[in-house]
Amino acid sequence: MGLSAFDTGGISIFGKYQKGVTLDTCVAKGTWTASGTWTIPAVTLGGAINANGQNIGIAGDITVGSAKGFMGSASGGYIFYGLSTSVSPLLVMSAVDRTGYEGQIGFRTPNAAGTGAIERLTLTGKVATAVATWTSVTHTGLVLSGALLYGANQVVGARVIDARCDDVVDATYGAEEAGVLDALRDAMITHGLIAAA
Repeated sequence: MGLSAFDTGGISIFGKYQKGVTLDTCVAKGTWTASGTWTIPAVTLGGAINANGQNIGIAGDITVGSAKGFMGSASGGYIFYGLSTSVSPLLVMSAVDRTGYEGQIGFRTPNAAGTGAIERLTLTGKVATAVATWTSVTHTGLVLSGALLYGANQVVGARVIDARCDDVVDATYGAEEAGVLDALRDAMITHGLIAAA
């Protein structure tokens, strides 16, 4: 009898069939079973949601407090915004099948004017060895725990200007040759390539 009441769009209250009823306060328990699509309008929760091991599918965005939270990307992946979407996303996590950005993660911070964001660090994905690319970043207090392999690239620092480096050297060791060697030694000490005795 209860099923026939739901099938026709009403409920049974104290044995009387009611349709179009508004329940201001009610207590429910047990397992609720929907006979079709069940659309719940905007609600205010009075407690935490327990998903009971189930996935929660969200087609829209997730807003955290007054800030913009996570949202899906039409091109694949997830985007996290800070206080406003007008500045630019702060974190972009691309899906593994996003063409050209497979599994890539990008970290951004606002520019000096606060009108946009600069991608400071990107980490490539779907590769055996990820490549980290830094942009407009100065490292302070960087301590290495392993060798720094720079390949065919140069390690560029402040120039050491020493007029002795312009001296012409030849096969005969003399003051010019000694000056050039001493200038090179001073430059290497200055740049930390060798330690002073």
